[in-house]
Amino acid sequence: MTEQEFDLFRKKFQRKRFPTRGLGPLTEAVLRTKFQREKLKKLISAAESVRDSAAVARTLANWKQRLARMEGTRAGVKSLKKEVAEAKLQVKLPPIKYYVSARRIRTE
Repeated sequence: MTEQEFDLFRKKFQRKRFPTRGLGPLTEAVLRTKFQREKLKKLISAAESVRDSAAVARTLANWKQRLARMEGTRAGVKSLKKEVAEAKLQVKLPPIKYYVSARRIRTE
C-alpha cells in the first residue's frame, strides 16, 4: 500500500463514530473502548503494510502506545463495573434544572 492510499483509507476509516445507545455510563465506556480498540487494530494493520515512510512509522508508534494505554483503561473500567455490580449499587444522577438569570446560572 502506498502512503497516499493509506492516507485515504485512514481518513475514511477515522470518520466512523461510536453509536450512542443510551446505556449506562460504565457499559457504554466498555463498549466505546472496545470499538476504539478494534478501530486502532485495523489502522495499525493497514499502517504496517506501508513501506519507507517516516510519517507513517511515527503514527504507527503513537497508535501502538495508545492501544497499550487503552488496554489499561479497559481493564480498569471492567473492574469498576464488576465492583458496582457486586455491590448492587446504582449510579443515577438526579435531573438538574437550570435557571438562567441576567447575572448567573442557578441550579436546583
